[in-house]
Amino acid sequence: MKDFYRKATLKDLDQVMLAVEDAREFLKEQGNGQWQDGYPNRDDFINDINNGRLFVVLDSNNPDIVVGCCALTYHEEDYHHLYIGEWLTDLPYMVMHRVAVKKEYRGQGYGKRLFQIFINQAKLEGYHSLRIDTHEGNSLMRHLIMASGFIYCGKAILTPNKDRMVFERVLKEEEMLRLELPSVKYLEDYKIAVEEDKIFSPEAEKILSDDENPLAKFERYRLGINLPSNRLPATTLWLVDDQNFFGQLNIRHQLNDALLSFGGTIGYGVRYGKRGLGYGKLMLKLGLEYCKNVLGMSKVMITCDADNNASEAVMLANGAKFGELLDNPDKQEGHPKIKKYWIDINPHITECDRFYLREYQESDYQDLSEIYQDAENMKYFGAPYDDKMMRRLLDWTFANYKKYGFGFWAIIDKSSGAFIGDCGLSMQPIDGEWLPEIGYHLKKKYHHVGYAIQAATLVKEYIFKNYAFEALYGYTEEENIPSINVMIKNGMTLFKKYQKGEEKLVVYQVKRP
Repeated sequence: MKDFYRKATLKDLDQVMLAVEDAREFLKEQGNGQWQDGYPNRDDFINDINNGRLFVVLDSNNPDIVVGCCALTYHEEDYHHLYIGEWLTDLPYMVMHRVAVKKEYRGQGYGKRLFQIFINQAKLEGYHSLRIDTHEGNSLMRHLIMASGFIYCGKAILTPNKDRMVFERVLKEEEMLRLELPSVKYLEDYKIAVEEDKIFSPEAEKILSDDENPLAKFERYRLGINLPSNRLPATTLWLVDDQNFFGQLNIRHQLNDALLSFGGTIGYGVRYGKRGLGYGKLMLKLGLEYCKNVLGMSKVMITCDADNNASEAVMLANGAKFGELLDNPDKQEGHPKIKKYWIDINPHITECDRFYLREYQESDYQDLSEIYQDAENMKYFGAPYDDKMMRRLLDWTFANYKKYGFGFWAIIDKSSGAFIGDCGLSMQPIDGEWLPEIGYHLKKKYHHVGYAIQAATLVKEYIFKNYAFEALYGYTEEENIPSINVMIKNGMTLFKKYQKGEEKLVVYQVKRP
């Protein structure tokens, strides 16, 4: 069977601590001082569990037994400065800590499986960069880290006063999770997933097909060839990375009376052992993009049993709006009703009479370069961007979309489709504090005609409507009068002044209405 893992609960705590104490004793036997000062302790793991950061790997033959654990976090203050070496990238990253395996499971590959959890979760959450540290004397962990594709980057001092070796792995785009049409490459893993379902969740609704030749069936449905009289064409997509199958999503090309009462446009299923980790949420998100970009749909319907809170949460996370409560077509006593949801596939973040805001696309590179690589435009931003900085801008913005749901958005003229500039929200280090800042950049020919204030106002209203920030900020050099005027017209007032090197900066603020 494939690796089974999940997020830990407080019920797992005793088994987790057994693994930790076994690891602590093993390190002591090796003459390694790591974990000999009481860290990590029970409270550390309770905190990890409460924050949804602790994962447990399970016995391959008995998923009720916890074999080991790892904690996955984001952003480490101690990683900001390496006193030896440098990181491979400056991308947003995920970190693994507190790795432990029970002694009776050593040498059976469970340590490697914990690293696979790390890699899978990074892919799932859209992180290309993975980082980890270890004690120089922990040769076994160093070997495991390097065997998992990590590269030694140098040394850092961890609080309090702990010298650690640090490593990074950067995932390539082709390694990330994506939806693909079913293919022979993933067929064997797909069939394993079908068998897992039969063994471990025999009562659950079957989404995966156990047909002898599922690829031929999927292709017939996609093309609408030789279908039963009560069936409509549908596209099946698989959620995969470079090697593995994670789940299946089905998109009906049309809705009929039956589908309007049950089933809807989209159905999906995550393989056993990967449920409850967020794969359903990602699969639906990618599926909606496929509906819009490939199938040209503007609205989809999706349903779930009224008591299926997990599926409902996935729908809501993807912008679903409740439609109605339906009777279950099975009409059997005790069967729950059906909740019906609609999802509008709208490419616009927000809009006004002249333009709309949308997310960056890779094809925006040239338009953005006209702004960011122009010396006059970048007068108050240090210097024009070179190609590497332009790539970093795009990657940073795409990462912000994934992490926060916001970032810089393209400003597109409604009448002509012209790219005017960008405007949006980003988290910025302002006088030592990370604050949400509204920023904008326009092509020179669109200066002084009201686009900046109109876009900044749209962003302010959108963020206050959709996010819980009590205040939004803007900051610039003291002599940047045009930007200061935009902030004032956007309802901002002077919050403070400070100096950063030779720069004299002013910070403006607008509070939630």
